Amino acid sequence: MNEHLTSRRKAEIDNATPRHKLMTYWGYKFENLCTVSVQPSEITSSDHPELLSRKSSVVNNNVQYCSVAKAALGKNKIIIGAEVDCLSDVKPEKGGNPIDKYIELKTSKVMTRDKDKINFEKYKLIKYWTQSFLIGIPRIIVGFRDDNGFVKHLKEYKTLEIPRMVRGKRNMWDANVCLNFANNFLSWLRTVIVEDDPRASYLIRFKEPFREIEVIFMGCNGTAAVNERFLGVL
Repeated sequence: MNEHLTSRRKAEIDNATPRHKLMTYWGYKFENLCTVSVQPSEITSSDHPELLSRKSSVVNNNVQYCSVAKAALGKNKIIIGAEVDCLSDVKPEKGGNPIDKYIELKTSKVMTRDKDKINFEKYKLIKYWTQSFLIGIPRIIVGFRDDNGFVKHLKEYKTLEIPRMVRGKRNMWDANVCLNFANNFLSWLRTVIVEDDPRASYLIRFKEPFREIEVIFMGCNGTAAVNERFLGVL
């Protein structure tokens, strides 16, 4: 599956205010400041060139480290490709599994009111958990920033403990409901996608007002997510 932006989402991006674009940049800059491109053991002082250069380095959000993992939801087995922000240590030698060292980096506004905490737990933690849980990222580090983009403090969350933080709270999400929905959706999708052709493609759309999911067969006209190079070896 590949995500395609809706016309509304494209319009939101195209019409984003300078303030919104700046806030998006803050998130990328936070990742830039939190990571180094050399082994940590090589950095022996706070004035190491690798650390000093980060303050003025150009943020490039096209540089990515991607991981591919297998997961299972009920009887549905899936292969997921996802960007991983960083590792807490040196990547293991070939054949080693680095997944227990993966870290997801996030930024969020400093919480000063009860309402801020409720919104963070209700709307942000579910995204953090979903993104990290499916790929197997064990830790999430959040930089809490002020309105000027300055990080005031950091907090680490363990992915598997996040559902317990909201469990039983009024109007909050439930991890089991999320997983059951995903499992039921995938099971239903397997009954709908019946075209036995690797070049076939389907459009899956969550229609407004977001009460139903629509699946549309797009044909076998070269719009499939799998490219021709891969199809040639099948």
